[in-house]
Amino acid sequence: MREDVLGQDLLQFIPESERMRVMRVIAASLRGEQVSNFETRLLGDGGREVRVSFATSAVLTARGEVEGVIAIGQDLTVVKELEKRVIQAEKLASLGQLAASVVHEINNPMTAVATYADALMQRHALDPRADVADKDKLRKIIDNSNRILRFTRDLVSYARPADDKPEKVDLHKLLDMAVSFCDHVLHQHQITVRRDYGDVPALSAVRGHLVQVFVNLITNACHAMSPGGVVILSTGIKAEYLEKIFEPFFTTKPDGKGTGLGLSIVQGIVEKHGGTIKVNSALGQGTRFSIRLPLAD
Repeated sequence: MREDVLGQDLLQFIPESERMRVMRVIAASLRGEQVSNFETRLLGDGGREVRVSFATSAVLTARGEVEGVIAIGQDLTVVKELEKRVIQAEKLASLGQLAASVVHEINNPMTAVATYADALMQRHALDPRADVADKDKLRKIIDNSNRILRFTRDLVSYARPADDKPEKVDLHKLLDMAVSFCDHVLHQHQITVRRDYGDVPALSAVRGHLVQVFVNLITNACHAMSPGGVVILSTGIKAEYLEKIFEPFFTTKPDGKGTGLGLSIVQGIVEKHGGTIKVNSALGQGTRFSIRLPLAD
Protein backbone atom coordinates (compact mmCIF):
# COMPACT_ATOMS: atom_id res chain seq x y z
CA MET A 1 0.00 0.00 0.00
CA ARG A 2 1.13 3.56 -0.70
CA GLU A 3 0.85 4.60 2.94
CA ASP A 4 3.00 1.63 4.00
CA VAL A 5 6.04 2.75 2.00
CA LEU A 6 5.95 6.55 2.02
CA GLY A 7 8.73 7.97 4.19
CA GLN A 8 10.40 4.57 4.64
CA ASP A 9 14.04 3.74 3.99
CA LEU A 10 14.31 2.34 0.46
CA LEU A 11 16.91 -0.26 1.44
CA GLN A 12 14.51 -2.04 3.79
CA PHE A 13 12.58 -3.15 0.71
CA ILE A 14 15.73 -4.49 -1.02
CA PRO A 15 17.15 -7.99 -0.30
CA GLU A 16 20.54 -7.74 1.39
CA SER A 17 22.29 -9.40 -1.56
CA GLU A 18 21.02 -6.66 -3.91
CA ARG A 19 21.66 -3.57 -1.76
CA MET A 20 25.18 -2.80 -3.03
CA ARG A 21 23.97 -2.87 -6.65
CA VAL A 22 21.04 -0.60 -5.84
CA MET A 23 23.28 1.83 -3.93
CA ARG A 24 25.57 2.14 -6.95
CA VAL A 25 22.59 3.02 -9.15
CA ILE A 26 21.35 5.62 -6.66
CA ALA A 27 24.85 7.11 -6.43
CA ALA A 28 25.03 7.38 -10.23
CA SER A 29 21.62 9.06 -10.30
CA LEU A 30 22.72 11.59 -7.65
CA ARG A 31 25.63 12.48 -9.93
CA GLY A 32 23.10 13.32 -12.64
CA GLU A 33 23.48 10.10 -14.64
CA GLN A 34 20.49 8.32 -16.10
CA VAL A 35 20.10 4.57 -15.58
CA SER A 36 17.81 2.44 -17.77
CA ASN A 37 16.62 -1.17 -17.57
CA PHE A 38 18.18 -1.86 -14.18
CA GLU A 39 16.79 -5.19 -12.91
CA THR A 40 16.68 -6.08 -9.22
CA ARG A 41 14.39 -7.62 -6.60
CA LEU A 42 12.06 -6.01 -4.10
CA LEU A 43 10.66 -7.50 -0.92
CA GLY A 44 6.87 -7.66 -1.00
CA ASP A 45 4.29 -8.73 1.56
CA GLY A 46 5.46 -11.58 3.75
CA GLY A 47 9.02 -11.37 2.41
CA ARG A 48 7.97 -12.45 -1.09
CA GLU A 49 10.52 -11.33 -3.68
CA VAL A 50 9.32 -9.48 -6.77
CA ARG A 51 11.41 -9.00 -9.91
CA VAL A 52 11.40 -5.40 -11.16
CA SER A 53 13.09 -3.28 -13.83
CA PHE A 54 13.89 0.37 -13.05
CA ALA A 55 14.77 3.50 -14.98
CA THR A 56 16.07 6.46 -12.95
CA SER A 57 16.38 10.14 -13.69
CA ALA A 58 17.82 13.00 -11.61
CA VAL A 59 15.64 15.95 -10.56
CA LEU A 60 17.59 19.18 -11.05
CA THR A 61 17.22 22.62 -9.49
CA ALA A 62 17.16 25.83 -11.55
CA ARG A 63 20.91 26.00 -11.04
CA GLY A 64 21.40 22.50 -12.43
CA GLU A 65 22.08 20.84 -9.10
CA VAL A 66 20.66 17.40 -8.28
CA GLU A 67 18.00 17.65 -5.60
CA GLY A 68 16.35 14.26 -5.98
CA VAL A 69 15.95 11.10 -7.99
CA ILE A 70 12.88 9.71 -9.73
CA ALA A 71 12.73 5.96 -10.33
CA ILE A 72 10.01 4.32 -12.42
CA GLY A 73 9.76 0.54 -12.19
CA GLN A 74 7.98 -2.30 -13.95
CA ASP A 75 6.97 -5.59 -12.32
CA LEU A 76 8.70 -8.41 -14.21
CA THR A 77 7.49 -11.27 -12.02
CA VAL A 78 4.96 -12.62 -14.55
CA VAL A 79 7.39 -12.15 -17.45
CA LYS A 80 10.14 -14.07 -15.64
CA GLU A 81 7.72 -16.87 -14.78
CA LEU A 82 6.70 -17.15 -18.44
CA GLU A 83 10.35 -17.25 -19.45
CA LYS A 84 10.93 -20.14 -17.04
CA ARG A 85 8.01 -22.05 -18.55
CA VAL A 86 9.33 -21.53 -22.08
CA ILE A 87 12.76 -22.82 -21.02
CA GLN A 88 11.13 -25.82 -19.32
CA ALA A 89 9.10 -26.56 -22.46
CA GLU A 90 12.27 -26.46 -24.56
CA LYS A 91 13.99 -28.85 -22.15
CA LEU A 92 11.04 -31.26 -22.33
CA ALA A 93 11.10 -31.14 -26.14
CA SER A 94 14.81 -32.00 -26.11
CA LEU A 95 14.13 -34.79 -23.62
CA GLY A 96 11.51 -36.20 -25.97
CA GLN A 97 13.98 -36.36 -28.85
CA LEU A 98 16.61 -37.98 -26.64
CA ALA A 99 14.11 -40.52 -25.29
CA ALA A 100 13.07 -41.52 -28.81
CA SER A 101 16.72 -42.14 -29.77
CA VAL A 102 17.44 -44.16 -26.63
CA VAL A 103 14.30 -46.24 -27.03
CA HIS A 104 15.21 -47.08 -30.63
CA GLU A 105 18.60 -48.39 -29.50
CA ILE A 106 17.03 -50.46 -26.71
CA ASN A 107 14.05 -51.87 -28.61
CA ASN A 108 16.00 -53.74 -31.31
CA PRO A 109 18.15 -55.91 -29.00
CA MET A 110 15.33 -56.38 -26.47
CA THR A 111 12.97 -57.55 -29.23
CA ALA A 112 15.61 -60.09 -30.26
CA VAL A 113 16.02 -61.28 -26.66
CA ALA A 114 12.26 -61.71 -26.22
CA THR A 115 11.92 -63.51 -29.59
CA TYR A 116 14.77 -65.96 -28.98
CA ALA A 117 13.64 -66.64 -25.41
CA ASP A 118 10.14 -67.40 -26.67
CA ALA A 119 11.56 -69.77 -29.28
CA LEU A 120 13.59 -71.57 -26.62
CA MET A 121 10.48 -71.78 -24.44
CA GLN A 122 8.52 -73.47 -27.23
CA ARG A 123 11.39 -75.92 -27.88
CA HIS A 124 11.60 -76.57 -24.13
CA ALA A 125 7.91 -77.45 -24.03
CA LEU A 126 8.49 -80.22 -26.61
CA ASP A 127 11.43 -81.74 -24.74
CA PRO A 128 10.31 -84.16 -21.99
CA ARG A 129 13.82 -84.18 -20.51
CA ALA A 130 13.97 -80.40 -20.14
CA ASP A 131 14.79 -78.99 -16.70
CA VAL A 132 11.83 -77.27 -14.99
CA ALA A 133 14.19 -74.70 -13.48
CA ASP A 134 15.36 -73.71 -16.97
CA LYS A 135 11.74 -73.19 -18.01
CA ASP A 136 11.24 -70.84 -15.07
CA LYS A 137 14.34 -68.85 -16.05
CA LEU A 138 13.15 -68.54 -19.63
CA ARG A 139 9.76 -67.32 -18.41
CA LYS A 140 11.46 -64.63 -16.35
CA ILE A 141 13.56 -63.55 -19.35
CA ILE A 142 10.43 -63.25 -21.51
CA ASP A 143 8.41 -61.42 -18.86
CA ASN A 144 11.16 -58.92 -18.09
CA SER A 145 11.96 -58.37 -21.77
CA ASN A 146 8.31 -57.60 -22.49
CA ARG A 147 8.23 -55.31 -19.46
CA ILE A 148 11.15 -53.30 -20.83
CA LEU A 149 9.51 -53.12 -24.26
CA ARG A 150 6.25 -51.87 -22.73
CA PHE A 151 8.19 -49.29 -20.71
CA THR A 152 10.04 -47.97 -23.76
CA ARG A 153 6.81 -47.70 -25.75
CA ASP A 154 5.18 -45.78 -22.91
CA LEU A 155 8.24 -43.56 -22.56
CA VAL A 156 8.09 -42.53 -26.21
CA SER A 157 4.37 -41.86 -25.90
CA TYR A 158 5.00 -39.74 -22.78
CA ALA A 159 8.02 -37.84 -24.05
CA ARG A 160 6.76 -37.18 -27.57
CA PRO A 161 5.87 -33.45 -27.93
CA ALA A 162 2.14 -33.20 -27.33
CA ASP A 163 -0.09 -31.64 -29.98
CA ASP A 164 -2.35 -30.32 -27.23
CA LYS A 165 -5.34 -32.15 -28.70
CA PRO A 166 -7.38 -33.78 -25.93
CA GLU A 167 -8.56 -37.34 -26.40
CA LYS A 168 -10.54 -39.82 -24.35
CA VAL A 169 -8.17 -41.47 -21.89
CA ASP A 170 -8.35 -44.12 -19.20
CA LEU A 171 -7.24 -42.49 -15.94
CA HIS A 172 -6.08 -45.77 -14.39
CA LYS A 173 -3.84 -46.60 -17.35
CA LEU A 174 -2.23 -43.16 -17.10
CA LEU A 175 -1.62 -43.65 -13.37
CA ASP A 176 -0.08 -47.08 -13.99
CA MET A 177 2.16 -45.60 -16.67
CA ALA A 178 3.31 -42.88 -14.27
CA VAL A 179 4.06 -45.47 -11.58
CA SER A 180 6.16 -47.47 -14.05
CA PHE A 181 8.22 -44.35 -14.78
CA CYS A 182 8.78 -43.90 -11.04
CA ASP A 183 9.96 -47.47 -10.38
CA HIS A 184 13.54 -46.38 -9.70
CA VAL A 185 12.72 -43.60 -7.26
CA LEU A 186 10.14 -45.82 -5.50
CA HIS A 187 12.72 -48.57 -5.04
CA GLN A 188 15.46 -46.13 -4.03
CA HIS A 189 13.30 -44.61 -1.26
CA GLN A 190 11.71 -47.94 -0.30
CA ILE A 191 8.24 -46.60 -1.03
CA THR A 192 5.31 -48.82 -1.93
CA VAL A 193 2.31 -47.83 -4.04
CA ARG A 194 -1.23 -48.73 -3.04
CA ARG A 195 -3.88 -48.49 -5.72
CA ASP A 196 -7.40 -47.76 -4.57
CA TYR A 197 -9.13 -47.61 -7.93
CA GLY A 198 -12.86 -47.22 -8.35
CA ASP A 199 -15.16 -46.81 -11.34
CA VAL A 200 -14.14 -43.70 -13.27
CA PRO A 201 -15.56 -42.75 -16.68
CA ALA A 202 -13.22 -41.70 -19.47
CA LEU A 203 -11.55 -38.30 -19.24
CA SER A 204 -10.87 -35.83 -22.04
CA ALA A 205 -7.19 -34.95 -21.68
CA VAL A 206 -3.78 -34.61 -23.32
CA ARG A 207 -2.29 -37.98 -22.39
CA GLY A 208 1.36 -36.94 -21.99
CA HIS A 209 0.52 -33.87 -19.93
CA LEU A 210 -1.48 -35.79 -17.32
CA VAL A 211 1.23 -38.45 -17.02
CA GLN A 212 3.67 -35.63 -16.33
CA VAL A 213 1.42 -34.39 -13.52
CA PHE A 214 1.29 -37.82 -11.87
CA VAL A 215 5.03 -38.47 -12.31
CA ASN A 216 5.85 -35.16 -10.61
CA LEU A 217 3.48 -35.79 -7.70
CA ILE A 218 4.65 -39.37 -7.10
CA THR A 219 8.31 -38.31 -7.28
CA ASN A 220 7.76 -35.45 -4.86
CA ALA A 221 5.94 -37.78 -2.47
CA CYS A 222 8.89 -40.19 -2.49
CA HIS A 223 11.32 -37.37 -1.75
CA ALA A 224 9.19 -36.14 1.14
CA MET A 225 8.67 -39.49 2.91
CA SER A 226 10.82 -41.63 5.14
CA PRO A 227 11.75 -45.15 3.94
CA GLY A 228 8.85 -47.56 4.23
CA GLY A 229 6.19 -44.98 3.32
CA VAL A 230 3.14 -45.62 1.17
CA VAL A 231 1.87 -43.61 -1.79
CA ILE A 232 -1.90 -44.08 -2.15
CA LEU A 233 -3.49 -43.58 -5.57
CA SER A 234 -7.24 -43.32 -5.05
CA THR A 235 -9.89 -42.78 -7.73
CA GLY A 236 -13.62 -43.22 -8.02
CA ILE A 237 -16.96 -41.53 -7.61
CA LYS A 238 -19.61 -42.61 -5.14
CA ALA A 239 -22.78 -43.80 -6.84
CA GLU A 240 -24.92 -41.14 -5.15
CA TYR A 241 -22.70 -38.41 -6.62
CA LEU A 242 -22.75 -39.61 -10.24
CA GLU A 243 -25.98 -37.79 -11.11
CA LYS A 244 -24.53 -34.53 -9.76
CA ILE A 245 -21.06 -34.83 -11.26
CA PHE A 246 -21.80 -32.45 -14.13
CA GLU A 247 -23.20 -29.70 -11.90
CA PRO A 248 -20.91 -26.66 -11.77
CA PHE A 249 -18.83 -26.38 -8.61
CA PHE A 250 -20.06 -29.68 -7.21
CA THR A 251 -17.69 -31.12 -4.62
CA THR A 252 -17.93 -33.71 -1.87
CA LYS A 253 -15.10 -32.38 0.31
CA PRO A 254 -14.51 -29.11 2.17
CA ASP A 255 -11.83 -26.74 0.91
CA GLY A 256 -8.42 -27.58 2.32
CA LYS A 257 -6.04 -25.26 4.07
CA GLY A 258 -3.05 -26.16 1.92
CA THR A 259 -0.97 -23.47 0.26
CA GLY A 260 -0.98 -25.27 -3.10
CA LEU A 261 1.69 -27.00 -5.15
CA GLY A 262 5.20 -25.78 -5.46
CA LEU A 263 5.17 -27.24 -8.98
CA SER A 264 3.64 -24.47 -11.06
CA ILE A 265 3.77 -26.62 -14.16
CA VAL A 266 1.53 -29.25 -12.53
CA GLN A 267 -0.99 -26.63 -11.53
CA GLY A 268 -0.90 -25.12 -15.02
CA ILE A 269 -1.54 -28.47 -16.73
CA VAL A 270 -4.45 -29.35 -14.44
CA GLU A 271 -6.08 -25.93 -14.88
CA LYS A 272 -5.56 -26.08 -18.65
CA HIS A 273 -7.61 -29.28 -18.60
CA GLY A 274 -10.39 -27.42 -16.82
CA GLY A 275 -9.59 -29.08 -13.51
CA THR A 276 -8.49 -28.04 -10.04
CA ILE A 277 -5.75 -29.19 -7.70
CA LYS A 278 -5.61 -28.81 -3.92
CA VAL A 279 -3.34 -29.98 -1.14
CA ASN A 280 -4.06 -30.89 2.48
CA SER A 281 -1.19 -31.60 4.85
CA ALA A 282 -0.79 -32.33 8.55
CA LEU A 283 2.57 -32.80 10.26
CA GLY A 284 3.14 -36.45 11.06
CA GLN A 285 -0.08 -37.54 9.36
CA GLY A 286 0.72 -37.15 5.68
CA THR A 287 -0.21 -35.06 2.67
CA ARG A 288 -3.06 -35.43 0.21
CA PHE A 289 -3.09 -33.92 -3.28
CA SER A 290 -6.60 -33.82 -4.75
CA ILE A 291 -6.97 -33.41 -8.51
CA ARG A 292 -10.41 -32.97 -10.04
CA LEU A 293 -10.77 -33.29 -13.80
CA PRO A 294 -13.87 -32.98 -16.00
CA LEU A 295 -15.19 -36.14 -17.63
CA ALA A 296 -15.14 -36.62 -21.38
CA ASP A 297 -18.89 -36.13 -21.89
